[in-house]
Amino acid sequence: MSLFDKKYYLIGNFKSNLNYSKAKHFLKEISHLVEVNNYAKQIYIGFALCPSSLSLNLEYGKNLNIGAQNISNFESGPYTGECTIDNISDLNIKFTLVGHNERRKHFNETDEIINQKIKLCLKNNITPILCVGETLEEFNQKQTMSVIKKQLDIALKDIDLNSNILISYEPIYSVGTGLVPENCHIEHVISLIKEKINKPVLYGGSVSNNNINHLMEINSVNGFLIGKEALDVIKFESLIKKVILKQKS
Repeated sequence: MSLFDKKYYLIGNFKSNLNYSKAKHFLKEISHLVEVNNYAKQIYIGFALCPSSLSLNLEYGKNLNIGAQNISNFESGPYTGECTIDNISDLNIKFTLVGHNERRKHFNETDEIINQKIKLCLKNNITPILCVGETLEEFNQKQTMSVIKKQLDIALKDIDLNSNILISYEPIYSVGTGLVPENCHIEHVISLIKEKINKPVLYGGSVSNNNINHLMEINSVNGFLIGKEALDVIKFESLIKKVILKQKS
């Protein structure tokens, strides 16, 4: 089952919320639901989950796409504690998040470091999902477009824009806060991104069962990066059902 030949995506990010045992239980449950309901056979929609690096080697069956939350910008070598592209590749992982705002904030990742990671991904046939977004202060000062443009320009420097890349627009002030921009703002940002790189663009930031139908009214959005509601099997399956229903309508 290939994730990246789809036209619409629903990707859950566990972050550091589920330990090995809980992740194993979750993946077993969701894999069963995907199988019995034939979710994996949806023609246009790709579903995936990003557990912690310690859970990437769990047996999750052929019905789930599993990706990494992060990779090192070092390919291999004496870098204690790093999750390298070599390790990810050996586990047959096909995609990874790159540049998530929590990596930028807590681990001081710069756009230059993110550029290095993208190059490593593409060199090793792993699809990067590049996360970009502005702070609330930047939004209020109407700097969103310049911030996003700068992030894209540096992160994609010397990158073949025909490469297999996805983008996720995540306003930093929306992640985990319940604050979601107006659809018109999201659509405007996605249009800017697609002018730079004509690839699928997801939206991430407090996506829930309460607002996903409204967010799916954005014609240019190609799916969603889910945080909190990807930690609950029932809620995540509900999101899957809503996306399927919308795509069939």
